[in-house]
Amino acid sequence: MTFAPSGSPGPSGPSSLVRVRRTGGFAGRVAEASLDLDGDDPRVDEARALLAAIDVRRLRGGDPHPDMFIYAFDLAGPRVTVPEQLLTEELRRLVELVLG
Repeated sequence: MTFAPSGSPGPSGPSSLVRVRRTGGFAGRVAEASLDLDGDDPRVDEARALLAAIDVRRLRGGDPHPDMFIYAFDLAGPRVTVPEQLLTEELRRLVELVLG
């Protein structure tokens, strides 16, 4: 799977949800979670700050390394898929916030 940036919102338009889906890895397990930016979750402020710092146009793509994860993000509109070894600091922190 390769990098798949999309600067445009999903088919239903802008969203207030941030979604993270992790696939692959040695065991092939899937983890998926979301965070509602309009909610009162204590993680919302940090997630908003991270989203403001992420420029999807500057994300690098590439093939995943063996036994590493692939992350699919819905960033409250823009969608990107990034192999684990190419996660930016902001995306890595977003994974920690959303997936736990």
